[in-house]
Amino acid sequence: MDHKTFLRFLLKGNLTFLDVPSSQQREYLYSLPEPKNDIKRSFYQYKCHNFFAPKWKPILLDIGALFFYFPILLFYIVKGLFVGKKKRCEAISDLNGMQEVIPNVVLEKYQVSFVGKNPIGALCFSDIPFVLSIFFSCFPACFFSMKAAMKVAQYSQLIRWYSPKCIIAHLEYSFSSSLLTAYCNKCGVRHINVMHGEKMFNIVDAFFSFDECYVWGEHYVNLFTDLRAEGSQFRVAVPPSLCIDTHRFYNSALWSDYKYYLADFTEEEIKSIVSSMAFAHTQGKTVKYRFHPRYDRTALINKYIAPTDIEDPHKVSIQESVSSCDVAVGSYSTVLNQAYCSGKKVILDDVTYCHQYEKFKDLRYCLIEEGCPRLSSLQ
Repeated sequence: MDHKTFLRFLLKGNLTFLDVPSSQQREYLYSLPEPKNDIKRSFYQYKCHNFFAPKWKPILLDIGALFFYFPILLFYIVKGLFVGKKKRCEAISDLNGMQEVIPNVVLEKYQVSFVGKNPIGALCFSDIPFVLSIFFSCFPACFFSMKAAMKVAQYSQLIRWYSPKCIIAHLEYSFSSSLLTAYCNKCGVRHINVMHGEKMFNIVDAFFSFDECYVWGEHYVNLFTDLRAEGSQFRVAVPPSLCIDTHRFYNSALWSDYKYYLADFTEEEIKSIVSSMAFAHTQGKTVKYRFHPRYDRTALINKYIAPTDIEDPHKVSIQESVSSCDVAVGSYSTVLNQAYCSGKKVILDDVTYCHQYEKFKDLRYCLIEEGCPRLSSLQ
C-alpha cells in the first residue's frame, strides 16, 4: 500500500469540520483537560482529529500500530548509525517553491535554506528516551506513538544533517506539531510555524504549540486561542503571498471589472453562478471566470461561458489576475484573502453556495467577519 492509498484509507468514512457545527466541536474540545506539556497537547490534538472519524477506526489503527511500532523503532535506530552531517544551516524549511508564504520578518531574521521534503528519518540513541516516553505516557494510543516516532525521526535526521538554529514549518494542522516543538527545544532548536492557508473553526487545529507561530491577523490569533492553542506563540505578519503589488502586476489586456474565482462545481452550480453574475452585464460591467487548475471542468465551462470570459490559470498568474480586476467574487478561497489584503473589493457568493455560506459564518470565516458584502445583495 503506497502513501496516498494509506492516506485515503485513514480518511475514508471521516466527517469534516464542515459537517459538524462549531457548537458540537467546541463542546468536545472543552471536554478535554488542560494539557500539562507539549506531548499532551499533541495527544489531545490527536483526539480532536479522531472526533471526525468512525469510532472503530482509531481502535483498529492502534491494534495495527502495536505490531509495527517496535520494528519501526529498530529500523530508525539502525538507520541512525549511518547518518552524518551535510552542511550547517542557520534555518531550514521544506517550503521550497512556497517561499512567499514566509513573512519578510522571518526571512530578515534568519538565513533560510530550503531543503525539500522531509527525509525518511533516523534516530540516535539519545532520542530513544524521548520517543519511549511518548509511547508509555499515551498507551494504548499506539498509532499516535508510532506517528510521533516517525516525525521525531525525520526531525532528528534533519537536525543531524544541518545543525540548524530553527526549523520553519507549516504544521499547525498536524497532531505531531507540539511534540516536535518539545523535541526541537530538547535539541536546542527553535520550532517556527507559518500560516499558509485559510483557517476556520476546526478542532483539527486545536492545542498546537510552537516557539513562534506567524498568522495573517488578529482574527486568527483569536480563532486559534479559542481552539486552545498556546497563547504566547502568536505573531501577526502578512506574508508576501497575500500582499500583491497590484501596480506591478496590472495588465490591461487581462482587465475585468469582476473576476469570479471558481472552485470545484457541478453543472447546476455553474449555471447558477453565471446567472447570479448577470447583474454586472446589465450595468455595463465585464466579468471573467477563472477556473481552478486542480479541477478539470473544461466541457462545463465552455458550455456556459464564452471563451473571451474565461481566464486560464495556466496562462495568467494569480498576481496578474487579482491586479487586473476591481472586484473578486467567490465562495471560499485563499485568492479572496489575497484580493482583500491587496486592496480589492471582495464579494462572497451566498447565492449558489447559500448553505455553505451559513456554515462558513458559523465556523468564523474571516471575510464574513470582516463584513465583505454578499452576492445576494446585488441580485
